[in-house]
Amino acid sequence: MSTLFDKAVTILNYLGQAGEPVGVVRLAKDLGMPKSSASRLLSMLARYDLAVKNKGGQYQTGPGTLLWGSAYSSKNVFLETCRPFLETIKHITDQTVWLLYYGSARKLFLIDGIFTADSGLTSGPRRGQTLPMHATAGGKAVLMQLPGIELDYFFKAERLEFVTPNSIVRENSLRDQLKFFRQRGYAEEQSEHLPGVSGIAAPILSKNKYPLGSVSIVSSAYQHSHDAWTRVGSFLADTCHKLSIRLQSRGIS
Repeated sequence: MSTLFDKAVTILNYLGQAGEPVGVVRLAKDLGMPKSSASRLLSMLARYDLAVKNKGGQYQTGPGTLLWGSAYSSKNVFLETCRPFLETIKHITDQTVWLLYYGSARKLFLIDGIFTADSGLTSGPRRGQTLPMHATAGGKAVLMQLPGIELDYFFKAERLEFVTPNSIVRENSLRDQLKFFRQRGYAEEQSEHLPGVSGIAAPILSKNKYPLGSVSIVSSAYQHSHDAWTRVGSFLADTCHKLSIRLQSRGIS
């Protein structure tokens, strides 16, 4: 966090993922910055309606951030092309569907989703939030398609940590799993990201087979048998293949 801009963006990302109003002391401690700096930056963000302060002195994201989000959602060709496919997956499976984007920052972002109460999923990440690559089906669907050199860099640069007790944090174990997933065409996880929640995901690929992101289906870990997930996984992989072709035809590669 070497510049004022870096620090302001870090605070905005923190507020966006907090899910509740946060005080200056807690924010400064969590981000490792002086309380005076955090207070000054929060006041600056509040002047532009990017953060709002409640009567208790706590901050949360402000209405100014909606302008950026709505502009991205309405004019982004990637989102526009993917949405009909997400609707089809939701209609066929009656489960919650997440659209995940693997950006140039080499992070996985949840950029769209369709929620259904029948999935048994009562909470989860929000749009714009980054997700752990190694502990989500959507992240594994991206990792399994990365070129060898880039996958090696991921393991070198990232410290694999337990998100839940089921998270896979041993490099060799995760590499073996990714190899199997790539051969099969879709990835999965069992309560590795959210307790009691399972997921399967298939990659969205460019013309040269590089992962642009993934589509993930998430639901209660106790709702489906192995055979049922296998059938859904094959359907998801086929749908994401068709989506990839559609995106390529629109010049997204």
